[in-house]
Amino acid sequence: MVIRQPKFYQFTLLIFSCCVLVAHSKVETKANLPFRPGEKLIYKIKWGYIPAGDVIFEVKSMKEIDSTMCYHFSMTVTTNAFVNKFYKVEDQIDAFADEEMHQSILYKKKQREGTHVRDVVLKFDWDKKEVQYFNFGKSKSPVTLVDGTFDPLSIFYKLRCHEFTSGKEYSIPVTDGKKNIDGKIKVVEKQFIKTKLGKMRCWLIEPELKQLRGVFKKSKRAKFKVWFSTDSRVIPMKFSSKVVVGSFTGELVAIE
Repeated sequence: MVIRQPKFYQFTLLIFSCCVLVAHSKVETKANLPFRPGEKLIYKIKWGYIPAGDVIFEVKSMKEIDSTMCYHFSMTVTTNAFVNKFYKVEDQIDAFADEEMHQSILYKKKQREGTHVRDVVLKFDWDKKEVQYFNFGKSKSPVTLVDGTFDPLSIFYKLRCHEFTSGKEYSIPVTDGKKNIDGKIKVVEKQFIKTKLGKMRCWLIEPELKQLRGVFKKSKRAKFKVWFSTDSRVIPMKFSSKVVVGSFTGELVAIE
């Protein structure tokens, strides 16, 4: 039996799409943010029917960066022993956004995916309204920012500060340091779904994929769906994608 090697250098891109393309609507006050330091969300990922690995999101202790008090968000992606035989993934991402959740301040990504190795840093300069991309210390030309721009991880938490309305379409700016995207999503409807944590009432969210590169650009019928809990914590309970390299699903299995 021959197993086609999954292209896991695009593995985290599939996860990030729920973070990159998000809504822009009424933001809750700081006191009512649905997350706080100490929160940990654990997801199990499958490639088709094959268990592929784990994704963990954490809110760590607040940190001061350049005189700005920031939320510290962390994301780790690791493949399991079976997938490691074909394509090993060990990614560590840390992002920092101001405590009012107005914009990103700093972003770091240590990417180890097969032979693809990167050590990325995005530095946000809001006085100049620029973000500069570094990989192993080598910089690219700065990219101009618009107010309220977030990095691909902090946007995951920014989204949870928003209120959804069925049938609405929203947008918000996000950057990877190379390109700015006016991310757009559609809030489809409320649905009940079965999860490892029980039956949950969720918002079904569908991002627009036109502006994304890589596997989404190559997939004419690419789809991505995310289900967020309708309670005050607005937690992503499940996501699924269908692209040219196959289908990925992720499901929340633990909240700490």
